[in-house]
Amino acid sequence: MWYSPLSSLGKAELNDAMSSESLDIFVMCYNEASKLNGFLADLSKACTKIPLECNICIIDDGSTDGSQNIINSWLKENQGKAYLKESNQGIGDTLKYSYENSHSDYMTIIPADFEFNPLELPSLVQQATPNRVIVSYLRNSPPWYRLLITFCQKTLNLLLFGIRLKRTNWVKIIPSSVYKDHTLVSSSPIIETEVLLVAKQKGYKFVEVSSSNQVRNNREGGITFSRLFQSVLESTFDTFNLWIKLNPIYISYYKNTKDEHLQ
Repeated sequence: MWYSPLSSLGKAELNDAMSSESLDIFVMCYNEASKLNGFLADLSKACTKIPLECNICIIDDGSTDGSQNIINSWLKENQGKAYLKESNQGIGDTLKYSYENSHSDYMTIIPADFEFNPLELPSLVQQATPNRVIVSYLRNSPPWYRLLITFCQKTLNLLLFGIRLKRTNWVKIIPSSVYKDHTLVSSSPIIETEVLLVAKQKGYKFVEVSSSNQVRNNREGGITFSRLFQSVLESTFDTFNLWIKLNPIYISYYKNTKDEHLQ
């Protein structure tokens, strides 16, 4: 959806600098039919308060609850885009699609389940500059199992990549210059860490901003120990795999092997 930027936010210099720029907003959706209309209404309201041209793209990951029908109905009355998958491909596939199909000056990826309040998006965007990556974290305390998973990921990010952030897999505002000339090597949710690592290597400044969160209804009952163990194991494996793929020794070996096959 394309919105004209407002000039009444009270920060004239910021608006003058950003009014000619644009923001891609990728919405991740999977079986959110009960919340989707309200979410899109709030997101539309938020876009009118953002001093950027906002382009909304809804990515549905193979929903089976009628979410795609709601998206199609919304698109008939609003200008936007959608990528409707026939089957569930996972968060990693959605993240990769978003980064590879973002063509604006800035981009963000937000979930459609109201875990992130879209009305808070303008406050994040107002802090964005071409040399900053705005990284939000949860103001409210999430469930204990989310805290454990986040702690494990934070520890690995610090030890392997030197990234010291409260959370890497939450809503961010990222300048396109971070990722537009980078070929993603990950295909899992660890893409979020990969993009932040690229930003760190390029010298971008990280600005951490708190945001509220709402626990998803289908997770309020908690998580089984086996599923928790699997999540931590998958995250650990993906993180080490990313470290290997971005290691200069591996990159040199891969390039030499590829050149030998081409000869």
